[in-house]
Amino acid sequence: MATRTWNRDRAAKRIDAKIAELPLNAIEIKEYVREANLSSLLNRVAYRVDGAHLYADILNLTDMLHVTEFEGETCHRRTMRFLNLHYRAVHRILQRVDAMLVDFHNQRLHSVIARPYDSEEKRVHRAVAIAQLIIDVLAQTGEDTEHPAAKVRVGIDTGEALAVNNGRRGHREPLFLGEPANYAAKCAAGGNTRGIYLTSKARTTIGLGPTERGVIAASTLFGILIGATALGGLADRYGRKQMFIVEMVLFGIFIVLLTFSPSYVVVVVALVGIGVALGCDYPTAHLIISESMPSRIRGRMVLGAFAFQAVGGLAGTGIGFLILFENPDLGAWRWMYASTIILVLPVIVGRFFVVQSPPWLVFRGRIEEAEAETERLLRRDPRYPKEVVLHRAHAAALSHPRAPWSALFDGKSRSRTILASVPWFLQDLSTYGIGIFTPTILATLVGASIAHPRNTADLIQSELLATKGAALIGVLLIVGIVFAVVLADRNGPQRPALVDGNATWFTLDPSTTLDLTTVPLP
Repeated sequence: MATRTWNRDRAAKRIDAKIAELPLNAIEIKEYVREANLSSLLNRVAYRVDGAHLYADILNLTDMLHVTEFEGETCHRRTMRFLNLHYRAVHRILQRVDAMLVDFHNQRLHSVIARPYDSEEKRVHRAVAIAQLIIDVLAQTGEDTEHPAAKVRVGIDTGEALAVNNGRRGHREPLFLGEPANYAAKCAAGGNTRGIYLTSKARTTIGLGPTERGVIAASTLFGILIGATALGGLADRYGRKQMFIVEMVLFGIFIVLLTFSPSYVVVVVALVGIGVALGCDYPTAHLIISESMPSRIRGRMVLGAFAFQAVGGLAGTGIGFLILFENPDLGAWRWMYASTIILVLPVIVGRFFVVQSPPWLVFRGRIEEAEAETERLLRRDPRYPKEVVLHRAHAAALSHPRAPWSALFDGKSRSRTILASVPWFLQDLSTYGIGIFTPTILATLVGASIAHPRNTADLIQSELLATKGAALIGVLLIVGIVFAVVLADRNGPQRPALVDGNATWFTLDPSTTLDLTTVPLP
């Protein structure tokens, strides 16, 4: 009886003998063509195949081997039944989508998508669609608790690889040698999280170039520029409260559009729309606060409102980190934007209860409404003042010609314009223009960044590092704003607020009647 004991020297001799039999100097490398059959390759022939490689790994196969206390016939039978169900389903899928089945051994599938022959981008898109179809079908293939549905993790890469013979006699099958097959296999075996994972090359093939990524990064800022400059004055025309509500409704609509956006163009349009809504909201929010708060705390309230940008940024960073941690997938960005919808709805409802600006109503000649809104603003217990009476100067005294933009740079206005605009420009340049990339820069400086992510896991890790940098920036912003809020009104009362070219003065007379007089500035 022949011994089956393994011997190192004997094995080495057999390997050397097989290598000697190979015609290493006579191997012919051919380009893969449509008629080529890779199922029965000769030993001396190899094909160079340009295609997308798809590896699918069934994650819960090991669980089938532990359905009984001891591994035996019962668990083996269930495992074989489990694999047979999914083998048949995958075979039918690959036949219908005209994809090449390389092998399906144990829990791992290897398939190659070589069509269309003239477009690598379309091949990768097709591979992703096939991967999603496999995941969806296998999720419904399970029969019962003893034969559950498969949990699948897919890796995809693209490029050229050599197809050679792997097998003998009647069991020949192709073996692909090269980076695409190796990297796709590593993505599939790189973790226990379900989903579709693309290598860096595959993502680049179907992803966005530097120009497209730059457009996405700048879209919201461009929208803010348009909203603040071209549409920020709508609150003077249609009313503070009305625009305050409309702006948040528009913000919510574009957030929903962005969350479900099907294409790059829709993403850009939604981001610009979000920016427009935010740009309109900045001046309106400032007016609402300035015209509703007493002068002794007005500065602190305005700063406090802007402080919530930093608070929101920090909260958004935390939410983004949790989403990436729980769902490390390229589609996680949709959940990040969708999370804001939870806050948009109560904010819209709350803005319906905001007091309309009494100075704006007075300027529009709506005195009775202004009195009612002023009473709401001053409501307290016990009631004081008991009566609100508003007086308005003659209409002719309030009329003034519409000043052109050039008036901002005439005479005394020039220095005031520069003093007001230059600090804002520098602040926005650092906060938005540079601050967008500050988290990534911090990660790079401390040596924790991944310069060239090779797969989705590396990309997600890079984003997690960036969120930590963003959190640090958010904390520092909050600290700075706290100091500003404390020191804002230490230099005495603020000057009267300028609203539509008028200064509004509030005085209380001894008869406990509020008298509000609006007079034009000289």
